[in-house]
Amino acid sequence: MRSLYRILYEYAAKYKADAFLLADQDELADHQQMVDHALEDLAGMGPQAAELVKQVQDGGDVLADIYGNAHFLAGLSVGMELGRL
Repeated sequence: MRSLYRILYEYAAKYKADAFLLADQDELADHQQMVDHALEDLAGMGPQAAELVKQVQDGGDVLADIYGNAHFLAGLSVGMELGRL
């Protein structure tokens, strides 16, 4: 059975996160473009570099998920504590 935290995290990611990202939309797009161009340049440096790019992308995705989950749970925890006041 999935935990309540996981269900709330999935709901927030699906229905709420985009609204919070709108405030940083321009900065997010600029940095995403910068990262994409750098990864493309690196991948063009040969098969070994392309494999390293894939490892960086995969590892970055996992790290982003872990940090995102931790931040969500921290915010949820603070909200629950404030609700008890």
